[in-house]
Amino acid sequence: YGPFPVNSQEEVNPKQPDFMPGELIIKFKEVPPKINNKPDNVIETGLPSIDILNSKFKINSIEKILDKHQKLAEKSGKIDVFKKHGLDRLYLLKLPKDADITKAVSEYKNDVNVEYAEPNYIYSIDLMPNDPMFSNLWGLHNTGQTGGRVDADIDAPESWDIKRESNNIVIAVI
Repeated sequence: YGPFPVNSQEEVNPKQPDFMPGELIIKFKEVPPKINNKPDNVIETGLPSIDILNSKFKINSIEKILDKHQKLAEKSGKIDVFKKHGLDRLYLLKLPKDADITKAVSEYKNDVNVEYAEPNYIYSIDLMPNDPMFSNLWGLHNTGQTGGRVDADIDAPESWDIKRESNNIVIAVI
């Protein structure tokens, strides 16, 4: 079960970037008339101001984020709900990895054709359970909550931050 670092998230989770380098998420106000990859790596949307920005920031691909989901919505007859929330207008733009994402976000955000633009943020989950009774399980994470000795536990939350995916993990229901 141990030893695991205690209260040392820097050791467990080294600092990661806040967003994917070279990736930008755009929600257009309207679905672009076309998305064409031209042979000279120029991406055309049919929106002149966007095409200029694409050229300026050397966009090398634009993909509809929820394309597979849109096809499923069409098959199931739920396309109206999909479009009502503008999910058909979400696109992932890929720039060179060293591109200034902050500047690109700012310029796309100010374009009349764009509802919003943001970096492709990296989200991570908080592996501390949201179970309101978790604090009663002092054997998993002892903060002295029942008068016992602090950290007299198996360091479960610390281990959850170390290993998240495995076919070899055995789960026991307590």
